[in-house]
Amino acid sequence: LAGYETTSTALANIARVLATHPDEQLKLQQNIDAHLSYSF
Repeated sequence: LAGYETTSTALANIARVLATHPDEQLKLQQNIDAHLSYSF
């Protein structure tokens, strides 16, 4: 379990940045959607 605090801190910071910058959140979501576009 080495590095779990580092990982959790990084994820918490990413969540904070995305919550406070909705424009960046939208760009990230569009990028994810473009790379994971599945036809169901």
